[in-house]
Amino acid sequence: MDFKFMIERHLHKLIISYLLFWPAVLWSQSPAVRVNLDWQQPAALVMGGDSSIFAPYFQGGLYTALPEDILPLFSKNIPLEPGKEVSGVNITHPEYIPLTPEELELLDGFPWPDTVSWRISTLTANGKPIARLEVTPFGKDSLTGEKVKLASFGYQLFVHDNSTVKTVRAYVPNSELSMGNWYKFFINESGVYRITYDDLKN
Repeated sequence: MDFKFMIERHLHKLIISYLLFWPAVLWSQSPAVRVNLDWQQPAALVMGGDSSIFAPYFQGGLYTALPEDILPLFSKNIPLEPGKEVSGVNITHPEYIPLTPEELELLDGFPWPDTVSWRISTLTANGKPIARLEVTPFGKDSLTGEKVKLASFGYQLFVHDNSTVKTVRAYVPNSELSMGNWYKFFINESGVYRITYDDLKN
C-alpha cells in the first residue's frame, strides 16, 4: 500500500474523530428536570403601606412588575460546576390548564402574552456559578385563543466550559533585556534612588 495513502487515511480518521469529539468538549446537556407548578387561589399581595392587590398565585412565584403586571414569574437558581456557564435551555413537554373564573376576572384589562416565554442566564453566588431560569408561565391556546397557564414543564440546560479562553503572553524576539549583566538591589525603604557607575563598580 502506498505510504502517502496510508498517511492521508490516518489523518482523515483523526479529523473525523476530532470533529465528533469536539462538540462534547464545547458543551454538554444536563439531565431533564420536571417542574410542577402548585397553583392555588388568587392571593392578596401587599405593595406597601395599606395598599394590596389580588393576583394569580402559585407556590414560589415572583412578582417583578407590580402593580402594572400581576402575572407571577417562575424563577429557579441552578448550581453549576466550577468553570462552567450556561449557553441555552430547552423547554420540553409543557402541559397547560385553563384559568379559573376568578383569575380571568382579576386579569381583565391586563396585557396577556401570546406564548410562554423564558430566559436563562449565568450568575455568580458566593463565588460559585449558577444558572438562573425564569419562565413566564402564561400564554394562549393555539387553537382556541383562550388564556391558559402552565401546569408543568421540563427543562434541560446547555452548559459549556468558560475557561477555554487562555491568556497568551507575547514576547519581543530580540529584547535588550536578553543581553548584558543584570543585578538585583535590595533597599530598606521605598523611594527614588540614584545609582552611579561608581556604585556599580563597587
